Amino acid sequence: GEYERKKEEVEVQTKHIPAISFGPRIRIAKLYADYEQFLYKIIKVAGWVRTCRQAGKEFIFIELHDGSHMKGI
Repeated sequence: GEYERKKEEVEVQTKHIPAISFGPRIRIAKLYADYEQFLYKIIKVAGWVRTCRQAGKEFIFIELHDGSHMKGI
């Protein structure tokens, strides 16, 4: 037809996400990007709860988001 498909290279800019922000808290995006450096360490994260589910009387699952990644923890 009169329209041709063209492949164009598009430059995508990446955003630098700091490992630590808001004091000593670790960003969730940094955990996903380089989780091995945090293995067997106690870390502090902060954010908001997107989902919460109770599993028994004394156990609760939460999904925490901090805005740095599409996935939560």
